[in-house]
Amino acid sequence: MPQAECSSSSNGPAAAAAAAAATAPGADKVELPGRQYANIRVSKLAAGSSSQQPWRPWVACAVQTTTLQDMVAAAVQPQLHQEQLPQQQQKQQQPQLPQGPPQQLWRSNSAHCQEQCRQRRYRSRHLTSVPVQHEHEDQPQHQLQRAVPSGLAAVLSGIEQQQQQQQQQQQQQDDEPYIPADSAAGRDRQLTTHIARRHHWTQLQAIWLDSTTNFSPIHLTATIVRLARLVEAQGVAPADRPELFKFSSAIMSSVHLVSDALDPRGVVQCLWAYAKLQSLAPHRSSSGDAAADALAGVAAASMQQLRAQELSQAAWAAAVLQPAGLSLPHGWWAGLFVRLQQLLAQARPAEVACCAWAAVKARVRPHEECIGMLLQHAQAGSEQQYGPAELVQLLQALAAWRQDLPPPAQVSFCSQLQQLAPKMAAQDVSQALLALARLQLQPPPQLLAALLQQLQQQLPQASAQVLVAVPYALAKLGRDPGANWWGGFLPYTTVALQGLGASGLAVSAWSLARVWLYPGQPWVDELLQHSGYKMGAFAAQELAMLSWALGRWGAAPSVWWWERFEKVTVARCEDFTAAELAALLAGVAGMQLPPVPATAVAGCTFSASQGQQQHQQCGFPSASWTAQLLAAAQSDLAGAPADCLAGIIMGLAKLAVRPSLTWLNAFEAAACAALPDSSLSNAAAVLWGYAALGVQPSRQLSNCLNARLGRLLQDGSAAFAAGRSRAAAAAAHPHPAPHPAAAAGPPTPAVTGQLLWALVHQRGEYEAPWLDDLLQAAVPGLATASSRSLAVMLWCMGKLRHGPAHPRLLDAWWAAFAVRLGAVDSAASSRWQQAVVQQQQQPQQQERRQQGGDEQQQQQQQASGEAHGLSLITAALYCFARLNRTPSGASWLGVLLKASEPLLAAASGQQLANMLGQLVQLRVAPGDAWLGVAAHVLRQQWRRQQGPDGKQALLHAQGLLYQLGYGGSREGGVFGVGDGDGGQQVPASA
Repeated sequence: MPQAECSSSSNGPAAAAAAAAATAPGADKVELPGRQYANIRVSKLAAGSSSQQPWRPWVACAVQTTTLQDMVAAAVQPQLHQEQLPQQQQKQQQPQLPQGPPQQLWRSNSAHCQEQCRQRRYRSRHLTSVPVQHEHEDQPQHQLQRAVPSGLAAVLSGIEQQQQQQQQQQQQQDDEPYIPADSAAGRDRQLTTHIARRHHWTQLQAIWLDSTTNFSPIHLTATIVRLARLVEAQGVAPADRPELFKFSSAIMSSVHLVSDALDPRGVVQCLWAYAKLQSLAPHRSSSGDAAADALAGVAAASMQQLRAQELSQAAWAAAVLQPAGLSLPHGWWAGLFVRLQQLLAQARPAEVACCAWAAVKARVRPHEECIGMLLQHAQAGSEQQYGPAELVQLLQALAAWRQDLPPPAQVSFCSQLQQLAPKMAAQDVSQALLALARLQLQPPPQLLAALLQQLQQQLPQASAQVLVAVPYALAKLGRDPGANWWGGFLPYTTVALQGLGASGLAVSAWSLARVWLYPGQPWVDELLQHSGYKMGAFAAQELAMLSWALGRWGAAPSVWWWERFEKVTVARCEDFTAAELAALLAGVAGMQLPPVPATAVAGCTFSASQGQQQHQQCGFPSASWTAQLLAAAQSDLAGAPADCLAGIIMGLAKLAVRPSLTWLNAFEAAACAALPDSSLSNAAAVLWGYAALGVQPSRQLSNCLNARLGRLLQDGSAAFAAGRSRAAAAAAHPHPAPHPAAAAGPPTPAVTGQLLWALVHQRGEYEAPWLDDLLQAAVPGLATASSRSLAVMLWCMGKLRHGPAHPRLLDAWWAAFAVRLGAVDSAASSRWQQAVVQQQQQPQQQERRQQGGDEQQQQQQQASGEAHGLSLITAALYCFARLNRTPSGASWLGVLLKASEPLLAAASGQQLANMLGQLVQLRVAPGDAWLGVAAHVLRQQWRRQQGPDGKQALLHAQGLLYQLGYGGSREGGVFGVGDGDGGQQVPASA
C-alpha cells in the first residue's frame, strides 16, 4: 500500500505549497525561487502490515521515523517485564508501548528484574538470536509467526499497533480545524500544509472562508492548483457548480490583485489551474478572465525565466483559454517558441509535443527555423526517444501547419512509426494514419501492414471514433488493405453504427465508397435505418457525403427514408456549397429511388402537353425539391471551381432535370470564368451535360469550351506526334534526345467517349475544330479502353461521319480495336468451351444449384460480356460503313468475322440485321461457313419469335443474307417459308 514520505530541509511554508503544486502535469518537483522545497516519494508498506482502518495517504517526516530495530528493542523489554508479573496484574494492566529510549526503560525497571537476571539474559539471547532485518517487511505476517517464536510475534503485533496509532493520529490531525500558530512563519507553514491535505474542494472553500486574511501569493497558488486537481479527480455535481464557480472566481480575483508579486512559475501554475477548471467545468467569470489576461501579460514579460515544463503548461493554458476570449500580448507565441528553441536540447518529448499541439489549437504557426529544429529533435537519433502519443501529436501538428517534410525526415518518421507500432493503442494507430494522410505521405507497405496488424489485434476494444477514422485515412491515402482485412474490420463497424452520430455515419459511408468497397446489403440496410432516424442532425456537408456514398453503391432507400431526406435537404438548402451540391446530385442520380406511392400516382394526371415536367411532380425526386435546391445554390455558382460546376450539370443531366433560363444564365457566366483553368475532363463534362439535357450552349460558352478543349487536345496531339517521332528516332539512333514535358496528358477513354457522345447529341450547330486533335490524342489511351467505351467511340465516329484524318491513324485505332477484339474472342471461346463442359457435367451443376452456388450471377456476367462483344463488332462495322473507309489490308474482315462467330448464337434479330446490313453496305462477302451459321441462328430465332414485329426484322435479315451470297434454297427461304404462305412454318424435314 503506497505511502507518501516527505523530507524537507526548510522550515518555511514553501514545502507544503510545493507538495500541492507538484501535481501539475509531467512534474515530480516544483521549485519556487528563494526557497527550498520538498521531494515527494512514494513507498510501499509491508505486505503483512494490514490495518482494520481504511487506508488513506499520510505524510511522515524522515527525521522523525524510527528504524525497525529500535521499535523491536522498545517492544521486547516491556514484554519480558510483563512475563514476570503475576497473572492477576497482567489481566488488569493493558500493554502499552513506551515512548522513551530502550536504555531508560531498562534502568527504570531494573529494581524488579535483578532477581531474574540470568533468566532474562538467557531469554534475551534466545530472542535476539533470530535476526530481524529490513527484508522481513516484504514477507507476510503469518509466515513470520511460523518462523519465529511467539515472543517475536508479539513484538510485531506491537509494531502494527503503533503504526495504527500513528495513522489514527495523522487522520485526526487532518480532520482538526485550522488553528493558527504563534509565529508568522508557523502560520504560513501550517496553512500551506493544511491546504495541501484537503481531499475535497468544499474543505478548501472552508479554509478560504476562515483564513482569507492570512493568504499569501504562495497560499493562493497552492489553493488554485489543489482545486483544479480535486475537480479533475472527483468531478463536480451539477448542483454544486454555481458554488464552485463562485469560489474559483474569488480565488482568481485575489490572484489578480497579487499577480505582480507572483514569481514566474507561480504565474504559470495559476494560469494552468484556471485553464484546467475551464476545460473541466466551463463557465463565464469576468474576474477570472481579467486575472487570466493579467497572468498572460506577466508570463510574457518573464518568458525567458521559464523552463520547458512551464512553457508547455503556459502553451496548453493559452490554447484552452484563447477561444474563450483570452487576450494575449502581441508576440506572446513567438516569444514562447523562441524560449522553447533555446531549451529544446533539455526538453522532454511530451513537453515539445504539448507546445506543438497548443499552437495548432490556437491556429499559430511557428517560424520555419523553429519547425526545422522540432523536426531535428524528433529524429530517431535524439537522446530522448519519442513515444507513440508524442510522435503522433507532433505529426498532427506538422500536418496542420502544412509543412513539407524533406525526404530524410519522411524516412525517419516512417522508421520510428514502424518501431513504435507494437506499442501503439488503437487510438494511436488511427491518429498516425490520419497524420500521414494529411501530410500526403505515402507509408511504405511494411509500415502500413504493421499499423493495420496492430489495429486488428485491438479491434474488440477499439472505440467508434477509431472505426470511423481508419477508413477515412485509408481513403485519403488511396490504399486498400485487401478483402481479408476488410472482412475482419467491417463486422465491428456494423455494430458501431448504432452508436455513431450523423457525422460518423456520413464519414464511414463516404470512406468505404471512396475506396470502392461495397460493405454488403446488411451493412447498407443498417446505415439507411440509423441515418433515417438521425436525419435531422445531418449538416449540409454530411448529407452530401451520405448521398454520394449511397449513389455509388446504387442503394435503394425506402419511401420513409427518402421523404425525410427531402425534408432535411430542403431545410439545409441555403447551407450547400457548389461542391456539396454536386456530390448531392450525383448521389441522388445513382440511387435506385423508391417507387411513387399509389396515392400520389392516383392524384397525378398526365397529358401530352405536360409530359416530363408533370411526371417529375409525381416522382422522386420531385420538381419542387430540385427547384428549391437550385434556387438556393444559384448565388454560390459565381466563383465556383470547374469541377464543381461540371458535377452539378452532370447530376442534373442524369436526373433529367432542366433548370430555368435564369439559372442557366448564371451557370454559363460561372462556367466561362472557370473554364480557362479547367482540366480536360471538366470541360468534357460540361459539354456532355448540355448535350444530355438537350440544351444548346450560348455562343460565349461554346467559344470558351472550344478554346479550352482545342488548347488541351492540341497539346495531347502534339505529345502523341512527338512520341511517334521519338520512337522513330530511337530506332535510328541509340541515344535519343531527352523527353520534353507535355502540357497535358492524353485524354482517357471515358473523356473521349463523353466528347464524341456530346457532339452527336448536341442540339443545333456546334462546330468542333478540335475533333481531329481529339482522335489523334486519344490513341495512347485506347489500350486501356473497355469494350463498351470503345464501342461508343466507334459508333459516335460513324454517326458523325468523321473518323481519323490519316490512314495511319485509322490503322492505329484498328490496332487497339483488334487487341480488344482478341480479348472478346478468347473470352467467347472460353465460354463456349465452358458451356460444353457444363453440358457434360449437368448432374453436378444441379447439385451446386441446390447448394446455393452462384451460377446465375456467372450467367449474367457471360450474357453481359457477349452483349458488349456484339456491340463492339456492330459498332466497328457501322463506323467503317459510315466512313466508307476500312483499315489497310484485307485481314480486318477475317478478324471481325472470326470474333463474331461464337457470339452469333446470343445475338438478337435486330443485331443480326444490323451486322448483315453493314456488311452489305461495305460490299464485302463473308464466307459460306459464316453465312451458314448466321442462317442457322435466324432459323432458331424464327421458331422462338411470336410477335409480327420481330418476324418482320427476321425477314429483313433473310433478305440481307441472300444479298451477301447465301447459297441456301430460295424456294422456302431461310425459315422454310414461302413468299405467300402467310408465315406458316414448314416442317423441319422439308
